[in-house]
Amino acid sequence: MDADGIDDLVGFRLAAVSSADAVYELLRSLILDGKIEAGQRLREVEVAQRLGVSRTPLREAFTRLISNRLLVRTSSGVVVADVKSALKGIRAIRIALEGYATRLAVPHLNEEDFKVLEESIKLALALPEEARTERVRNNNVFHGRIYNACGVPELQSAIDNYAGFFMSEANLSALSRAQSQEVIQDHVKLLEAIKARDAEGAEQLMRAHLIRGFNQPVG
Repeated sequence: MDADGIDDLVGFRLAAVSSADAVYELLRSLILDGKIEAGQRLREVEVAQRLGVSRTPLREAFTRLISNRLLVRTSSGVVVADVKSALKGIRAIRIALEGYATRLAVPHLNEEDFKVLEESIKLALALPEEARTERVRNNNVFHGRIYNACGVPELQSAIDNYAGFFMSEANLSALSRAQSQEVIQDHVKLLEAIKARDAEGAEQLMRAHLIRGFNQPVG
C-alpha cells in the first residue's frame, strides 16, 4: 500500500450491510498477508468509505484487531502493528496451546469426527495448488475439528485468537509442492494417532506439524 494509506482497499469494497465479522476478516487477512503494511495509519472515516460500510461494524472490527494485536491505538489514531516482530512469541504460544488441545481432544473425537477429518484429507489431496482460499479453509476445518473437541472453551478461544497468523494464502503461495504434500501427510499421521487413541503421540505430531509449518518461508 502507498504512504497515503488505503487506496488499494477500493478493490475489496464490501456491501453497506456487511457485518463486523466480514470487515474484521478482510482487514485481518490484508494485514497478515502484508497488503497493509506495519506502521500504516488507518483513518476510520476513510476506511469506511473505501469499503462502503458504516462506521459501526468498522469500529467493532478495529476493536477486535486491537485485541488480537494486529492494530495498535496511538495518540494519532489506529496504526497497523508490526506483526512480524511478534511472530516468534506467537509461534511458541500456538505450539503449546494447539499441542495440548490435541491431547485433550483425542478421547472425545468420535466416528463422525473421523469422517470429517478423512474428507478434509481427501479434499486436500484433490485441490489444485492455485486454490489457495479453499486450501486455507480446508486446513482450518481439519484443525478446528480437533481443537473444538478439547472440551475447554477458554483454550479454544485462545487458539482462535492466534489461528490466522500463519496459515494464510500468502503462506500457501510460498510452499513448494513437496512441502504441501508434507503438510497433508502430517494430517494423515495425526488422524492415525487420534484413531488409535494415542493422545501423547497426537500431541507430539501436532507440535512437530506446527514447527514444520512455522519454519517454512512465507510469501
